[in-house]
Amino acid sequence: MRDGQEGVVLDLTETGMDTLGFGDVFEVVGVVPLETKDECLLGYVSKVEVVDGNYYVLDGQRKAVFVFDGQGTFLRRIGIVGHGHGEYERASDFTVDRDRGRVVILCGPREVYMYDLQGRFVGKKDVSPWLVWKIASCPEGFVGSTEDATYSEGEMAYLFYAFDPEFHARGKWVGVRRDYAMSTAYFPLQKAGGKVFGFDGARNAVHVWDGQADSVRTAYAVRFASPMPGGMKGQEEYMRNMFLYDVLMGGAWGGDGLVLFYLHEARQHVAVFAPDGERRMSGPYRDVFPDLYVGREGEVLIVPSAARFLELVRRHPDVVPGAPVSEDGNHVVLRCRLR
Repeated sequence: MRDGQEGVVLDLTETGMDTLGFGDVFEVVGVVPLETKDECLLGYVSKVEVVDGNYYVLDGQRKAVFVFDGQGTFLRRIGIVGHGHGEYERASDFTVDRDRGRVVILCGPREVYMYDLQGRFVGKKDVSPWLVWKIASCPEGFVGSTEDATYSEGEMAYLFYAFDPEFHARGKWVGVRRDYAMSTAYFPLQKAGGKVFGFDGARNAVHVWDGQADSVRTAYAVRFASPMPGGMKGQEEYMRNMFLYDVLMGGAWGGDGLVLFYLHEARQHVAVFAPDGERRMSGPYRDVFPDLYVGREGEVLIVPSAARFLELVRRHPDVVPGAPVSEDGNHVVLRCRLR
């Protein structure tokens, strides 16, 4: 469904009544247990990118990128926290610049650290005066997101900034308003088909940057029955009100469609749409909202801990294939397709 300049409308003013579970939304097409060694045991998965069949995983606890091959064998670690040469204070986000053979670790909000694909440090850039908390690469450079967390430019603050391959600013789009409270949801920028997708919980939208033009466009607008009103005075007020309204909590692009997780009438809900906005399914969701990442060829990735994976196998034996994983093992990559 298309509506003027706001892109394709994803209509959730009405929602299905049938409760949906994990297996109603996802088809698991592959299970990849990641190798369990002390040197690569993951604490908290913040982001995953798949490049040339390898899994690049940012561990938010160990603050480094861990690389595994397509079978889950550990290959290398990239990056380290510290104050020495090639070391950074924090790893806010990362992206793999496949076209130039680099892994870029963002030390938000102002610095990027660059490494080759073998983990050797090759340089550092300062992106000041912009404040960037997320980053993603595409063939023409990079796009960064401020997460609506910057007013350093006053009325000229923006949500997205684009950079060329050497991190020179190319453009900025989507103005940041002071009445936007930061959402509690975490939406990593997602790369698929040479494009970057940004799920926006403040504006209930999905923005797309194709890297070939100097602009971001709003590809999808989510139309809720009771969207969160503007004018929230801060995170505390936002938290008090989020169960009274419809709030976007997660989403992913799946190649032939997209999935959204959201709160509606204080209950978890899910919806799956075709690229043209046709709703395939929607309704209350009985499982835990998973963190979603984009895989290869239209796949969506879920990377649970070993304990969570075993719980999924027990609860959904007809949907989630078993694998030789122990409770204290490493995380597991679930390769999924949207139903």
